[in-house]
Amino acid sequence: PVTIKGNVIYDTNDNLIYYEDSNGYWEKSEYDTNGNKIYVENSDGYWVKYEYDANVNRIYYENSTGHIEDRRYEESN
Repeated sequence: PVTIKGNVIYDTNDNLIYYEDSNGYWEKSEYDTNGNKIYVENSDGYWVKYEYDANVNRIYYENSTGHIEDRRYEESN
């Protein structure tokens, strides 16, 4: 199930999953089961990927321009 408010679509956790404006620009997002944003893509072709560890630390970031960040944390956080 989703909620539609104007030109925005939300998932059941009230996370924005899709937006589109009258000029045709759109953006979509995906979330993991913990509600962390894991992927964003827009109509310009730009995208971003995220990964998180069990402590909800962001451990990976990559975007369509080639920028990558890879972080690892000890188990003690």
